[in-house]
Order: sequence, then C-alpha cells, then structure tokens
Amino acid sequence: MSNYVLTCCSTADVSEKYLQSRDVKYVYFNYELDGVQCKDDFGRTNAPADLFKKMLAGAECRTSQVSIGEYMAFWRPFLEEGKDVLHVSLSSGVSGTYESACQAKVEIEQEFPDRKIAGIFWLWSLGRWSCR
Repeated sequence: MSNYVLTCCSTADVSEKYLQSRDVKYVYFNYELDGVQCKDDFGRTNAPADLFKKMLAGAECRTSQVSIGEYMAFWRPFLEEGKDVLHVSLSSGVSGTYESACQAKVEIEQEFPDRKIAGIFWLWSLGRWSCR
C-alpha cells in the first residue's frame, strides 16, 4: 500500500480542520432530527449546542451508520485514481458501520481487484480487519 489515502468516519474525535490539515478524507455518519435526515457534518447543519438544546426540548433524534452504498461511493474515486485505502472507524462493538464497511470492501474489491482496502476499527484498543 505505497500509494494510499487515509480515510475515516465523521465519528473521529477530532475536528474537520484537523482532518483537512492532514489530508485525511472522511465520510459522514447520518442522523435524523424530528424526521429530517441530516449528516454528521461537524456541526454545520446543527451546531452541537443547538442539537443538544433541541434534544433536551424533546426532539426525536436517531443515528444511522454509513451504508454499504455510501462507503462504496466514498471509496470509489480513490480506487479509480489507483490508490489503496486505509480506513479508520468504529468497531462492531460500538456501531454496525463495521459490517457495512466489510460488505462494501468485499463488493468494491471485485470491481477493483488490483486495489486494497485495509481497515482499523477501534473499540478499546487497536484491532484488525477481519471481514468474512
């Protein structure tokens, strides 16, 4: 993986500015607020203070993992450029996004057999990719 891109999800505990300054590409998690679909876009759509205020006032909020299709659409341009992908995300103990990423990896690697996608999934310690 000499020519690769480092990617992560918006759940990374760093700012968007930090990711951009290091050229780390990121995909947004999803959430729904009172029936309105939103992206976890580092507070642009709903600033954290406003989001918490709405939740405390009784707004219904649901989170949603990154889907298989979203992962594939996110990774495809990098693979088309001839780059491999190293993806850092939440583990299966925290989110179902792990399974989505695994399924997307298997599907898109069929489309790009000469490219590699490797993953590091965090729970309490460093893990390794072990898709079935």
